[in-house]
Formats: sequence, C-alpha cells, structure tokens
Amino acid sequence: MRHVLLLLAFLISGTIPQPVYAYQDTVCHVMTSDSIKLYVHVKGEGPMCLYLHGGPGSGSTWMEAVSGHILEKRFTMVYLDQRGVCKSETPKNDDFSFARQIQDWEEVRQALGIDHWLLMGHSWGGILMMGYWKAHPNVIDGMMFINCTLSRDTSFVDSWLPRALSILGDTASPVAKDESRPLKERMMVVFPQLNDDNRWMLFTPNKWANDSIGSWRFHKDCISHGKGETPLFMDEYGEDFRPLTSAIKVPVLYLYGRQDYAVGPEHYKTLHFPNVVVLGADCGHMVFLEEPTVFAEALDKFCQLLLTPISQPEVKLLIEIRPEVNYVTHLYTLAELGFSDSTYAAKYGNTLPKAAIDTLQKYKKHLTFGQGEADVKTFCQIFDSLSKDGISDPAELYRKGVKEYLNY
Repeated sequence: MRHVLLLLAFLISGTIPQPVYAYQDTVCHVMTSDSIKLYVHVKGEGPMCLYLHGGPGSGSTWMEAVSGHILEKRFTMVYLDQRGVCKSETPKNDDFSFARQIQDWEEVRQALGIDHWLLMGHSWGGILMMGYWKAHPNVIDGMMFINCTLSRDTSFVDSWLPRALSILGDTASPVAKDESRPLKERMMVVFPQLNDDNRWMLFTPNKWANDSIGSWRFHKDCISHGKGETPLFMDEYGEDFRPLTSAIKVPVLYLYGRQDYAVGPEHYKTLHFPNVVVLGADCGHMVFLEEPTVFAEALDKFCQLLLTPISQPEVKLLIEIRPEVNYVTHLYTLAELGFSDSTYAAKYGNTLPKAAIDTLQKYKKHLTFGQGEADVKTFCQIFDSLSKDGISDPAELYRKGVKEYLNY
C-alpha cells in the first residue's frame, strides 16, 4: 500500500531538509551540502530505485514520460536531474567532479530516508553507476544497465567514432581519421559535422525513435542550463570500469541494442558480472522506446533475479606460482579479449603455458585476485565449492592454503 507523505517543511518550502520515510507521488528539491537544489521526483511501487540519466546532461524527464508506466509498476523510481541539468541548479563554481556527484546521490538517499536502493542507468549512466558502486557498494542492492557503456574511451574508439566516420564517408575530417591524434581532438572535429539528418544513425536504425526523444529537447522541463554535459571529457570520468564487473556480486541486468553504435553492439562481451541477466534487443540506443516489450520482460527477469537467494559460495584454492609471470596482467588481458583462448594464445602463448591458460579459462567466472608483480608470488583464489575441509571462512582457508604451500 502506498503511504502519504507527511512533511510540513516540504509543503512550505518544496525542499526536503531531513529524512523522509514515506511517499506517494512526490516532487521536491533536495539541497546538497554545497547549496545546490537537485530536482527529484519519487513515484511508483516496489523497491526504491535511483535513475541516473545519461547524456551527460539529458535529464530524467523523458525516461519518466516514455517508460514510467513500465518502471513504476515494478519500482519506486527516484527520478533525479543531475547538477546543472534541466530542473536542477548549476553550481556557481562549476564543480562537476565525480566525487561531488556521488556525494549528491548519497545526500539524496539520506534526505529521502532510504537505507539502500537499486540503481538504473541509461547510456552514460553506466559509468555513473559504476563510480557510485565503487564508492558505496553497501547501499546498492542491484544494478540495471540499459544501453550502457562502462568505458567512455572504449565505446568512442571501438564503436562511436568508426560509425561516425562511416556515416560521414569522404566528407569526414582528415583529423578525425588520424588515429595518432588524441581522441578528444578527433571527436571535437566530428561533432560539428554531424547534424539532424545523419546523427541519428549513430544511435538507432529507427529514425522515428531518435525523433521522438529529440522532440523532448525543447520541452520546458528539459531545457538544460548548458553545463550538464561538462563531465563528458573530464579525465576522472574516463576510467575503464570493465575490470571491476567481476567483483560486483549484487544482481545485475545488462540490456543492450544489437545496433547501438553509441555504446558498441559487442560491449557486453567485455563485461563479467557474476550474477547477471544479459539480454540483447534488435534495436539501437533506446531499447525502452524501440522495444518496450523486451524492456518490460528484461525488468521482470531482473526482478526474479532479485528474489533468487544467493548461495554462499564455498572456497577452493588454486595456487599457481610463477614468479616470472604477472598473473594479474594475464587476467586483465584475457578479460579484454573476452576470454578468447585463440586470440590470447596467438598474442601471448609464448609467455604462459597452455595448462595455465586452460586453468584461467576454466575458472574465469569465479576468479578474484589482488595485485601482483613480476617478482612477487601471486595466489589466485577460486570461489566455487562449499566449505572445503570444514573451513567456511575464506580468509582462513586462504591462510591455510598458503601455509601448506610454504611447508611443501
């Protein structure tokens, strides 16, 4: 049953000054610790879910308008306009740092009295979600990646830019084609060459979908302050978050478009979430609009995953000692290649025995690892069986394994 929001201060000022614990259909502004009012709309039924929009700078209004009827039947949505975007204020000091934005979201969570919540992101929102998870994993119960990139530069280099150059053909700037030039420089010369007649082909095969979303640019609730796109080329947003995916244990939905060249149709192959539903749709960058039935079904599968008990893994140790080999490097390289044995062997077969490659391949879904150097012994922990030798504590089992090796 929905609760009615009772908050006198909100009725007077429209700003939430302290935690709130019950909602119906609530529009408010949360004041951040650096005095920026953030627009928030809380609406729906079910688990609390923060929506982190893409762009950067696109705002939350059109997702609510286009897909609210699907989302709000499954989640209590927290639609947020990020700082400098649409109905939220712009910081006078132009503070769009990643750390400050993450602090914004934490302050919204605390202001709304939410202990923990789900995250949903679209496009650029994938980078934002990963940064938030990295800083505050304990407040996140699950993550939904909708047409998301987890590596800005990877998507630009592998998909966005090649697609843009193919669209422009002979008219593309020589600077944009010059792979020796910095990525930002190449991108900046391409942007002006794209227009309403050809830009849509980067995002979708369906021009009507692009036009539908594009029509929201001039809606009164979507007029941005012109600063929301600032993070796009800030260095701190350029982190490649893909290697972190194997460490995320909460339920994950990754929904992608097979013709989404903004992110890359095969970007999903480089991700290794252990507890994930991965679904592809025959569309572009806006699956929620282009394939709403697939979108709804994907959300339902994610909800089922949320309800599935996570068995506590037991621990088995695999100890591979080769001081001359940095196993962490090999693991990252394998991940980058999508765990392709043939590609890996062709490039690095002379540095690592095939038996070791086979071992890494066998346990790739269960590997966790720390840092290693070429002259330091590296221990790979494999989590895949229950209480070996009656020891349920992974740390104790690890210590026992190391001790046994040293006594060998």
